[in-house]
Amino acid sequence: MARTVIVTGAGRGIGAATARKFLGLGDRVYGADLAFDEAPPGLVEAVCDIADPDAASGLAERAADETGRIDVLVNNAGIRVVADVVDTSVEDWDRLMSVNLRAVFLMCKFTLPRMLEQGSGAIVNVASNSGWHPIPNRAAYCASKAGVIGLTRQMALQYAGRGVRVTAVCPGNTLTPFTRGPMGFGRAADPAAAQAAQAERMPLGRSGEPEEIAAAIAYLASEEASFVIGSVLDVDGGSNLVSAHVAPGTY
Repeated sequence: MARTVIVTGAGRGIGAATARKFLGLGDRVYGADLAFDEAPPGLVEAVCDIADPDAASGLAERAADETGRIDVLVNNAGIRVVADVVDTSVEDWDRLMSVNLRAVFLMCKFTLPRMLEQGSGAIVNVASNSGWHPIPNRAAYCASKAGVIGLTRQMALQYAGRGVRVTAVCPGNTLTPFTRGPMGFGRAADPAAAQAAQAERMPLGRSGEPEEIAAAIAYLASEEASFVIGSVLDVDGGSNLVSAHVAPGTY
């Protein structure tokens, strides 16, 4: 039976790859984003800001009304602010938190009632290895992704006995339009050299592809992961292994 799947931030990058993955599995996929650059054929597009409670509830209601159920929610939408605490404006902090953390809360708030009524469902939140391991000049981003991890584990505990599994993935550096753009490698004087230097620092020797993150998300949402509750899966080419005691590039 085809599942009903909601993917936020589905317009490009990891979200678009995730939507394509579920569509390839035969699922009916609702994708939410402010705009769609890479919308795959068959995606039910919802152009909206899921940090808005009305938009988030409207998307959940639409999917449930049109298909009779909600089986999978993937909270992928996210933005970055490149600054430390001192240089992060209050406006930038609030906007990032609204997209990266508040929207996760809202989508869960409005999809969970249907999942609990069904007695089944899977929520996969896209956090980041920055939620575990802080990096310079990403104060708001690191805080938001740590919040996603904490919310994931709380919901996993709360709802496991009622048939809803909640997990998360923590991608490492992944080659998306976002990371290649002005907030990523595009900030460097030589973007190609910056990308190559990043790859050299990865234990695997390369950055990830969106499809690799999508595959992990699809696994966590599948029946094959039926005994996986509250797990936060690093999908990062081994960058979670780097610590203060192992300097990048020395392994």
